Amino acid sequence: MNSESSRRPEDRDGLKQGSILSSINLGVYRAYSRLWRHLPEFRGKCRIAKEFRRVLRLENHHLLESASLTKPIAYKATLDLHSQHEFFAYFTGGYEGETVDFLVKCYSGDGYFLDIGANIGLISIPFALMVNRSLAQPKGFVFSIEAIKSNQERLQENIELNDLLDTVVPIKYGVGDCEKTVEIQIEGNLKDGGGTGTANILADNTTHPAERVLLHVTTIDRLIETGKLSNNCALIKIDLDGYDLKAMQGASTLLSVSRPVIYGEFSAHCMNWHGQTHQDVEEYMETFDYLVFYRDGSSWTFSKVSSRDGDLLIIPKERLAEFTWCCKLD
Repeated sequence: MNSESSRRPEDRDGLKQGSILSSINLGVYRAYSRLWRHLPEFRGKCRIAKEFRRVLRLENHHLLESASLTKPIAYKATLDLHSQHEFFAYFTGGYEGETVDFLVKCYSGDGYFLDIGANIGLISIPFALMVNRSLAQPKGFVFSIEAIKSNQERLQENIELNDLLDTVVPIKYGVGDCEKTVEIQIEGNLKDGGGTGTANILADNTTHPAERVLLHVTTIDRLIETGKLSNNCALIKIDLDGYDLKAMQGASTLLSVSRPVIYGEFSAHCMNWHGQTHQDVEEYMETFDYLVFYRDGSSWTFSKVSSRDGDLLIIPKERLAEFTWCCKLD
């Protein structure tokens, strides 16, 4: 990691926040952004927007915008253009719309959807809106686990913006394989509460240079024991930047009783930080009679052929027949 990326945003080069020039440039960039985002999609659209922000020396500034997104369905969100994926969502009209479409197809309706690593709700919220249109659901069928304080607050705000208070339930915890305190790094090396963004749990004993934030993590099974979740889970989406298997290792009761389908990133590169591999995922899930399928490149088909960079779809053996539409079973 280079020295620039390990510095906090407030310490980096750029206009001093609160200065007259920064206020003027923020106004210019806000007006530009609102026009630019409505242009048709073209290659380099986000790159040009990012370069203009750099020219105005605003890389260390937060810029909140309320936006109506359209992919994969119309919904509202408050976004901080300081965050990479929120910036992308603002200028492209949505975030991982194809992922949401796929998750809706995987959802049986016989239980709740658990979004682990929900961030500010850009998966949970469109998922809830799409399922509401196709299935008659009881209240509270989407549960969104998010560990970062700033993300939790924005998740709550975005739930309210879309009138989903009775549908999407935020769960304000970090999860792993056991109860403990860990150190995390928030995108942009933000301090606790300093802004929204992705985050990753740092490996034990790492000397990685970063702004470190302490976080207490619990387990999914403990959330069930304390009544914050039930065992009636149908589908899990997980994206914990390398901590995905750790979270599943803390969910043995849920896996045994609920038998949910699991879709997640399970990044081999990030899992390696914690001494885990895809082989470990396969061996652990096999103990619960699950099979692991690897995504075939950018398509939405999955096979047993290991792919270092592909997402994983993990299915209980007794439910394989339900997924012949996307999985190669031979």
